[in-house]
Amino acid sequence: MFCVAPPELEATMNVTKGGLVLFSANSNSSCMELSKKIAERLGVEMGKVQVYQEPDRETRVQIQESVRGKDVFIIQTVSKDVNTTIMELLIMVYACKTSCAKSVTGVIPYFPYSKQCKMRKRGSIVSKLLASMMCKAGLTHLITMDLHQKEIQGFFNIPVDNLRASPFLLQYIQEEIPDYRNAVIVAKSPASAKRAQSFAERLRLGIAVIHGEAQDAESDLVDGRHSPPMVRSAAAIHPSLEIPMLIPKEKPPITVVGDVGGRIAIIVDDIIDDVDSFLAAAETLKERGAYKIFVMATHGLLSSDAPRLIEESAIDESSCRASRNTVSGYFLAGRDMMWWPIGASLFASSEGSGLFVGLAGSGAAGGLAVAGFEWHATYVLLALAWVFVPIYISSEIVTMPEYIQKRYGGQRIRMYLSVLSLLLSIFTKISIDLYAGALFVHICLGWNFYLSTCLMLVITALYTIAGGLAAVIYTDALQTLIMVVGAVILTVKAFQQIGGYEQLAAAYAQAIPSKTISNTTCHLPRADAMHMFRDPATGDLPWTGMTFGLTIMATWYWCTDQVIVQRSLSARDLNHAKGGSILASYLKMLPMGLMVMPGMISRVLFPDDVGCVVPSECLRACGAEIGCSNIAYPKLVMELMPTGEALAGLGRDPGDHGATLGPE
Repeated sequence: MFCVAPPELEATMNVTKGGLVLFSANSNSSCMELSKKIAERLGVEMGKVQVYQEPDRETRVQIQESVRGKDVFIIQTVSKDVNTTIMELLIMVYACKTSCAKSVTGVIPYFPYSKQCKMRKRGSIVSKLLASMMCKAGLTHLITMDLHQKEIQGFFNIPVDNLRASPFLLQYIQEEIPDYRNAVIVAKSPASAKRAQSFAERLRLGIAVIHGEAQDAESDLVDGRHSPPMVRSAAAIHPSLEIPMLIPKEKPPITVVGDVGGRIAIIVDDIIDDVDSFLAAAETLKERGAYKIFVMATHGLLSSDAPRLIEESAIDESSCRASRNTVSGYFLAGRDMMWWPIGASLFASSEGSGLFVGLAGSGAAGGLAVAGFEWHATYVLLALAWVFVPIYISSEIVTMPEYIQKRYGGQRIRMYLSVLSLLLSIFTKISIDLYAGALFVHICLGWNFYLSTCLMLVITALYTIAGGLAAVIYTDALQTLIMVVGAVILTVKAFQQIGGYEQLAAAYAQAIPSKTISNTTCHLPRADAMHMFRDPATGDLPWTGMTFGLTIMATWYWCTDQVIVQRSLSARDLNHAKGGSILASYLKMLPMGLMVMPGMISRVLFPDDVGCVVPSECLRACGAEIGCSNIAYPKLVMELMPTGEALAGLGRDPGDHGATLGPE
């Protein structure tokens, strides 16, 4: 669906600027984007309005400025929850009418229920009902685009401007399809032949029509004047009784009228919703020799798993594909990501350099219990996919502050959460990842801390800003592979040095630095270092807090944090979101063996550096006087890994917000 105001729309709306008010009828991303572009084109400010749902799912609209005597334009794009969309529009139109607006114009690019514009057996003309409801609510003018049937205009008793998208589609064909002169315009059924003929004539191209797709039986369509044909029945019924008989219509074989062999086939239509007919048409065209197939339509509804079906079909390109130029395309990767990059990105987003350094350092200082932070994610991630994501998807949100606004209403709560999330991200995630990454680069390469930090920020910003979430997710997937492979190699080498798990348990208990502080025990390893569940009174990570407290923290992090939820919302459907969470759950079991235990081994192999307690010794080892457990992993990498592999697995960037040593 086009998100720019065509000249006809601009001319229609170009009234006196002082008397014009422009509202967005809902807060989903597509509607807000279209509204802002129209407002920018006209040079007006967006009107202030709140549209949200109460806890009982009732829609509430609050106009927050005077519209008395003004021309009101309400922009409304149809979301997947079409009935909620209609109610939002009707309530807002009625609110403007009762607020004494001079006129209320609805700008609805795709008119909902437009496919139900003919009478079917025991059915109704729903688009006529909707037209009556809009007029009754107070709509005085309708601007729409490419109505499914032009007869729908007659259902209204108000002016209706039915704009055409064909100029944009024709321009796209001429500018974006190489060698379009070798193309043929295709109608996927005889019903769409008139549209295809119009395109073919304006481009001076040939036309082909696919015939044979199953059509509705004629007896299913009733115009209110005729009944099905009367035929005599041979059944045991009174001879004088005549009843209508429905004779099944045989489906003719699919044929293509027109030559498509060795040519580009461009299928044109007004709506792409259920794509089965488009897929069947594409397969037929491939069989007839078309070497490339494009599908173009004005309204890309793409219900259910349509994007996946299109990607796996013979269709080479669809004009309704995701784009980085849209909010959904940039921030949610077009909602078209598969399960495996989502799972890898969920894992990589929490396993940054900060976690490598932090988990290994905590393991060196206190033992295995810190791995509990990671293992909590194994079941909380499943709650994300099965409980939280369906709610987020049905809400059609892009960010968590947007969901909070929809759930509770009010702009201030959204702003508060946005500011709080940014502050927490900067001070608890990005800053720690920057420090950990700079620490590792400093130890490995001897670079200055500030230089390392600036380089990481610049590199991250370049590919994130240029590519959006899709670039970040695929980068995460690559980094997951690098991290896991590099960490496995290091873990194997570390255990070869120590001799095995039992030898680690015995050696860790004796990992005491040569220089200690008298009358203190801080240099001694913990007696319960090899235990996950520790005493609730004396343990540094008591089992009660590990079991209950961390579950609450993990639920916040994995189910409500913007960075994590954003990955799941980019899935092409709910099944891929679930698959990504399952993969990430398995991957989150790895840090125990790949990070915590190597940190413990590092203390065993280098007790004077990793386990130092004397300030002067710590200053010598790592440049800090309060302890050097954070160098456990970098130290192990530098000493055990071959030259050239030292950076493997630790090249995580701060822009992906790798989690701190917290509620994973």
